[in-house]
Amino acid sequence: SGTTLTWGDEVVFSSATTTNTGICYSTGQDVIMIGWSGPSSNTIYCIAATVGSDKTFSFGSAATVDSGGDGSNQSIAYGMIEYNPTYDTATVAYENGGDSGHNYVAAVSVSGTTCTVGTAVEFDDTSEELFGQSYDPDIGKTVLVYDNGTKVGARVISQSGTGNRTISLGTEALFANNSGLTVQEYYGGMVAAYDTSADRHHVLLYDDSASAAKLTYFTVSGTTVTWSSGTAGTVSSGTVSNNETGGGIAYNAARNRIITYGATATSTSSDYNFEYHTISGATYTSQGSATIIEEGLRTRSQHVPSVQTNVGDLANKTIIVYSDVGGSTGGGRVKLLDPGV
Repeated sequence: SGTTLTWGDEVVFSSATTTNTGICYSTGQDVIMIGWSGPSSNTIYCIAATVGSDKTFSFGSAATVDSGGDGSNQSIAYGMIEYNPTYDTATVAYENGGDSGHNYVAAVSVSGTTCTVGTAVEFDDTSEELFGQSYDPDIGKTVLVYDNGTKVGARVISQSGTGNRTISLGTEALFANNSGLTVQEYYGGMVAAYDTSADRHHVLLYDDSASAAKLTYFTVSGTTVTWSSGTAGTVSSGTVSNNETGGGIAYNAARNRIITYGATATSTSSDYNFEYHTISGATYTSQGSATIIEEGLRTRSQHVPSVQTNVGDLANKTIIVYSDVGGSTGGGRVKLLDPGV
């Protein structure tokens, strides 16, 4: 309590190696949901757990999203799993090795801690592994943001049928310039962040014409995505397009600021930085320089995604999910942090 940080016990949800791990919280079912790639990235799983007041987790059985028997399945940018409170489901996105590495998404519903997986749908017919998801509360739908190998695209997920597990996709909308999400490599942060002040999604991308990372946004009406035609914002943090730079984006509603983060070089001795940005109309104003988070970060593939919730047994607590990198199995772990009140 007060300024005291209290950790719950580490809980193992997979004894086998886990990679590309993501987490979300189901407000409808009051459970956490974890999506990950199994051993050798050959199987995509989803599992749910209740959380006790004593910071413990009680997991159900893992459900298979894609067996991976026909090829390697994975994702690189953090965005594998996203909860949609309107449909009370999570959507799990992944690269399908059985279909030439094309990108697919499936809806998963939960009853208790039992996950039921719907039929996966292809959302991008290229083998790029960079994508993310961003929930839009204004329309009650989740938007996929992805790299199609030439440009960054976005399309809306609509859901229906039993358990809202049937997916249909809106028309693809592409950013104007040749671009990509390579600033998120490798196992970086979120590719898009929803702005509650103006109902828009900010995107951190690499603009080929500028040879630099840029900040832009799109809006959504119904199932139609419209990219901004304004001048993209300049980014000093995480400007490199390459493996191990681990860039990402977040939005701070309290301060109405966008935060970008990442490394400015691919060297393992390079610094990991962040930078804040504001926007007025369609014009971004950036901090203009990167603030160092950590000097000489040796690996950027181990950053842990987390979720902050404020209801039930999870009030004012943060859940952290991660892989046991360097351990005997590399298995999946989860624990809860109580930062005090």
